[in-house]
Amino acid sequence: MGSVYKRGNIYWVKFYKAGRCFRESSHSQKITEAKRLLKIRDGQVATGHFLDLQPERTRFKDLESLLTDDYKINQRKSLRMIGFQLAHLRRFFGAERRVATITGGTILKYVKWRKDQETHYGRPGVAPIRWTVYGFRIKPHSGAFLRR
Repeated sequence: MGSVYKRGNIYWVKFYKAGRCFRESSHSQKITEAKRLLKIRDGQVATGHFLDLQPERTRFKDLESLLTDDYKINQRKSLRMIGFQLAHLRRFFGAERRVATITGGTILKYVKWRKDQETHYGRPGVAPIRWTVYGFRIKPHSGAFLRR
């Protein structure tokens, strides 16, 4: 069980998991929104689905650096190519974007954006047909997430 409190004009929630205190902003000036968030977090803690707040705070630049580090460590030949591909993603999503906000619909917008771009040779940009994110396949045409 947690509590709701106010810092400035914004309501925050405080809850515990295994004796560790977590505090999270509701990003709202309404106490009902904060109570709703607290109810969600309490449910996640009770069912074991709450791991930590860290995945929700992960940004695109964090995943980008993890991917490039992996390519460097494993000495993959396609390291240079992944740099070009990540540049397009970075330009569209931005380095500071939270990964949790990237949805199937957002990826569809990215695919459309890439198709509308022109390459150096005057040919249309190439958009990926399938994406794999955290063990899920995303079909851009349907926006559906499929478990691998």
